[in-house]
Amino acid sequence: HRGRDAVLSADGVAKCVQCLAGASVRIAAGEATATVAFSEAAECLSILIAGDVDAQGDALRASDALGVDGKFPLIVAAACATIIASKTSGATIAAAARAAHAVVASPRWRRALDEPRLDALGAALMRRDAQRVASAPFEGPDENSDASEADAACGAAFAAVLDASPACRKRARTDGCSIERRLIALSNAAELATSGGHAESHPVQTVDSKACRTVAAHSRVVAASLRRGARDDEDFREMNLAALASTLRRAWPFVKAASTLEDDTNGPGSDALDALNRCALALANAGDEGCVAVAASGASKRRAAGDHSLARCLMDSAVRGELAVSPAAARDRDATALVVSKRCAVACAALAKLAQAPCRNAVIQGGFVKDSVVALRRLAAAAHAPASRVSYTVRSSRNSRAEALLGTLVSATMYPDAQRALLDEPQTAELLLDLCHYYGAPQQRSYSSPGGVDYTPTREPLYPGARARTASLLRNLALLRRNKGRILAQPPLVQFLLDALRAPPAVVSASATALWALVHHSEKARGLVKADGLRAVHAAARATDDAAAFSRGSGEDAHHLRAAQRALAHLRAILADDR
Repeated sequence: HRGRDAVLSADGVAKCVQCLAGASVRIAAGEATATVAFSEAAECLSILIAGDVDAQGDALRASDALGVDGKFPLIVAAACATIIASKTSGATIAAAARAAHAVVASPRWRRALDEPRLDALGAALMRRDAQRVASAPFEGPDENSDASEADAACGAAFAAVLDASPACRKRARTDGCSIERRLIALSNAAELATSGGHAESHPVQTVDSKACRTVAAHSRVVAASLRRGARDDEDFREMNLAALASTLRRAWPFVKAASTLEDDTNGPGSDALDALNRCALALANAGDEGCVAVAASGASKRRAAGDHSLARCLMDSAVRGELAVSPAAARDRDATALVVSKRCAVACAALAKLAQAPCRNAVIQGGFVKDSVVALRRLAAAAHAPASRVSYTVRSSRNSRAEALLGTLVSATMYPDAQRALLDEPQTAELLLDLCHYYGAPQQRSYSSPGGVDYTPTREPLYPGARARTASLLRNLALLRRNKGRILAQPPLVQFLLDALRAPPAVVSASATALWALVHHSEKARGLVKADGLRAVHAAARATDDAAAFSRGSGEDAHHLRAAQRALAHLRAILADDR
């Protein structure tokens, strides 16, 4: 992992492919001793090609040089299926499962797989999955850790195969384990995620790695079932979404407790917590029924909406993700920042879906708006801390969290009730000033932030994504009539919108729409914009028209360009009206 670049530069991919191809041929010939060599080469190759398109291409070119003519993924998949179905050691099975997951999850490799080979791999994974679900409860921390690691790797590979193969999805529905049994096994394993503290042999509470890996494996397979269920009505109707959300909610505190006890940031407990969050995201993506299940409260009716629900767990991951990391693991600041950032992105994606569903009151009344305002002020300041104090990885991760929270607020404030809830927060005015300062155009004046960070931008914003979402948030707030006075009373907010007219089309569209909403039926706002930004509006309109004249795209960029043209045309029409 740490020397990955050095291995890639030394033709490590080609060497791994040679070893893997040789071991695969020996396995196909029935040579049992080749499994160890295969597992070592597969472990290395899966690390090298995971998420790296260039490395995947290098592996295919290296396999073509061996004379297999693009059939290397077929050979690897067949060898993986043979090893997974065998009775070899858990470490060997885990390595084969990770290689299978890398092959199936890589688009360039998956296209080379035929359905029979993929079906054979899915059958081997399904048999092991059925054994895991039907296995008896276990005792003691880290008992048979190799087997639990193999189960977790097989669960991830099985989820990838279910996403890729319609035949495997059909077989899982007819021959595989039911979702109900899987949820029972997940719940039982979650309760055992932490052990000790009650006997002389384990006087201190510890993490049960096997239980955490079991939770992660079941969560990934359930998430894959939800993703395919959204496309397969017959399978989707068989799921009890309320029971699924209730199981995830009960398992979440146990897994979070395990994550806070680990010495490693990427340990089994942290992996299980991330798997639960991704399963909740898949549930929220399953439509209004899934969102209702996520928002449903399991407590008494006296409690606030969403106060004791899976949505509350997602809010905790989105706003306070660093609290789910143990002090020992938090010493590695860069690794911790990356883990917390990814966790926040997944939770915010689920909450954004929830904020657009009919049950969005769970987000508004659950305290997420208030927590987001406080967290955003802190993260925006921390993302612009001096390089001498924190590394670039930490600052970039903090900004990614800020962008994720901003995206959720943008989704929520598309509705008037969420706009009112945000503006009723005492720190919202300070938050908008902070965002406009940190993500705005270059300035010459200093500014004191809430985190003790004095930052004066003298160049273009470091994080253009956050700038676009800040403009979208101001646009949503400006569309509510009672908010116009609050925005116009803060000159930095209006100046941010005028400066954003020189940004990319997505930002121009949002800022021009916000300015149009402000000047509509307001002589005061019209005079203010005419005095300070009429030239900027005309310059942005000319630049947008020129870009549209030479644009031949039909994707998202072209859509934003047309939206910016329309918004600027309406804004110029209002400013040109002297009545």
